[in-house]
Amino acid sequence: MAGFPAFDKKTVFIGGRKQEVSSYENVRGQVFDNLAKRIRAHGYSADKMLLYRTFGGKMLIDHLREEYPVIARKESNQLKFQAMEKKNMKAKIGHSPNFIDSWTLREYIELYYQKKKIIKRKGAWML
Repeated sequence: MAGFPAFDKKTVFIGGRKQEVSSYENVRGQVFDNLAKRIRAHGYSADKMLLYRTFGGKMLIDHLREEYPVIARKESNQLKFQAMEKKNMKAKIGHSPNFIDSWTLREYIELYYQKKKIIKRKGAWML
């Protein structure tokens, strides 16, 4: 995801030239920002039975609390939002943030389908 452009690109004219502008460095930054916004807005919920189920020796809620700090902005002087690099995430929590990665994949799928905006066919001539 890190090498792909963000989905929020807008075409603007700057000095008579057509350019694409985005608030994010890449789609990965956009995914992590949307994930953080959704968590802050209480957009996720999980069944208590699932939260307290054990995965890899720990309850799911403990995994999520441990990996939550990797949802952070990369420290840089650029104006565009960048997510932390994977190697920095691993260094910060001591392992790969697999549970947070699953949330980011869910956010990516939602962004992809918002961008695609599936058009309903109205006749056989479009086949």
